[in-house]
Amino acid sequence: MTIRSGIAVCGLSLAISIRFAAGDNYNAINTSESRTGSLRQAILDANTHVNAGTVGTRELGTFTLGTASQEGCPVGFTCNNFTVTCPALAPIIGMIADQKPTVQSRGLVMFFSGDAGANFWSIDGPLTQPFFQLLLAQGYELVQINWGDNGWLEATSGVESGQEALACRPATAIQWVHDNLAQGRFCITGNSAGASQITYAISSYGIAADVVVPTSGPPMAALSKGCLEQPGYGYDVSKCSLIDLSYGSNMGPCVAHDQTFTDTWIANSVETGGIQYNYPTTEVHIIIGGQDDVIIRNHASDYFQVLVQAQQPMLTWQVVPLMAHEITQSVDGLAALFTALTESIPTPTPTPRPATLGNISTRLQVATGGSVMIAGFIVQGSAPKRVLIRAAGPSLANFGVPNVLANPRLELHDTTTTIGMNDDWQTTQMGGVITSNQVAAIQSSGLAPSDPLESAIIATLAPGGYTAIVEGVNGGTGVGTVEVYDLDATSGSLLANISTRGFVQTGDNVMIGGFIVVTQPTRVIIRAIGPSLTQFGVPDALANPQLELHDATSLIGRNDDWQTTQIFGIIASDQVAEIQNSQLAPTNAGESAIIATLQPGSYTAIVRGVNNTTGNALVEVYDLP
Repeated sequence: MTIRSGIAVCGLSLAISIRFAAGDNYNAINTSESRTGSLRQAILDANTHVNAGTVGTRELGTFTLGTASQEGCPVGFTCNNFTVTCPALAPIIGMIADQKPTVQSRGLVMFFSGDAGANFWSIDGPLTQPFFQLLLAQGYELVQINWGDNGWLEATSGVESGQEALACRPATAIQWVHDNLAQGRFCITGNSAGASQITYAISSYGIAADVVVPTSGPPMAALSKGCLEQPGYGYDVSKCSLIDLSYGSNMGPCVAHDQTFTDTWIANSVETGGIQYNYPTTEVHIIIGGQDDVIIRNHASDYFQVLVQAQQPMLTWQVVPLMAHEITQSVDGLAALFTALTESIPTPTPTPRPATLGNISTRLQVATGGSVMIAGFIVQGSAPKRVLIRAAGPSLANFGVPNVLANPRLELHDTTTTIGMNDDWQTTQMGGVITSNQVAAIQSSGLAPSDPLESAIIATLAPGGYTAIVEGVNGGTGVGTVEVYDLDATSGSLLANISTRGFVQTGDNVMIGGFIVVTQPTRVIIRAIGPSLTQFGVPDALANPQLELHDATSLIGRNDDWQTTQIFGIIASDQVAEIQNSQLAPTNAGESAIIATLQPGSYTAIVRGVNNTTGNALVEVYDLP
């Protein structure tokens, strides 16, 4: 099984892969619940329906292509009306838009929009046209679906059809396009409720595709949680009305939060009502915006976890931090989508030790001398690990970061010596672990810096401790980032502990450290160290650091002085004894620490000085047993 998880920092995102052999046993979740339509039963059923190339027990409808029509047709596309008729449902009309590449065909991408799907995917922003041109230049035919009337979710008034039955409509459209238009690689993507359309199609109707990319969803993964307003899942009134359309009214059980409807919602949710959750020939790549509502992330995460439990062979979870809900309005989101659609995941390999922490990224004011930026990480395990280390500066200005480091230089050290260096990633500097030109490898990694003055190194590192140092060329100063990306999460080793040291200032120039938790809940300790650095010869240590922990959307924990616990967010009880027992308690009472069990996703630790003091500090994240 391949699980990929990623975080993007300052505009670039990465997906990490962890692979498990197909057919491995797994433990069902929610094991106390085994009734038909329950989450446990859905996962158990998945093992008996593992052929994604065949249609499941739900029956597809018929797709009838109608007359050509250019009214409302997106620029550059050819449009036709169509009708879809599904069993026990009223026929629905819509419009299909098609644009073919002028170069040799490589594949086809099919797009579905959000809400009721009654708009074209490309309607939401000016970024879609250049995005489409990139796909066309790669040889991809583009197909968009626009559902007429009140959209694909509308049932006949008074008839409780439900989302599972109504998903016959997009599934039928996908199957028709596959059979009549597609050549080569067949990809489907949808944003928000469009993500629900495509995930229902594969989980309930056995639709086969090479690549399935749900973005900002599927928000219908857990209907009962949404309609019953479970914290972190509850729909607003407009979305409840949209859900109720599937049951013959726009002011029905979801708007009323009717608990007697729970079993119906469970049976109709993407995560629990499907027939199969294991697709041996399909890459499933979920893209979530770091600026999106936590409700969207939680629904998508529920679906992701079902696929994990079902041993989906090729699976990606990717967080794009600067993206909000509408992927069509995000440069970073569209870049992630382009990569997901056009790049294949390699064939799965046998099970390694699962990774828990992945990637470090820190933004900081880079000074000189003892106040350059220093990132430390440990490769832990039995095998070497391939990583990419990046130093960014000038490209940060594109994201509104002031006073950027104009020309960052990067050094990589093991515990005794310098083993690699780079100044400008398009020029490789041989030496140490760098034995050949790296420019092509950096480009093909998908993580090449966007500015030629920025630096990058790719290295295969044996288990042990390493340090990446970022400084300005010719003593230059300014805000920069250092990032360490795991390029080989299948190696049997992992990034166990990550840390960054640098000079903490105020305002935008505090220390901001990002990391991700990959594949499974992970217990960590995060520390902010200042005054104890003095004993190691570090000058101008931050006298009293305070620590904040953020997930992708909000502040979830804070601490100022580790011997005094601040109850807030995920910190529900006194942590002093727990910190002491971890053997990682800070040595100075003025330093800060938080212990937390974190779900898979992206997190940020922010270190600043109490009362706006400044100085050198260290932020660290340790994986605890």
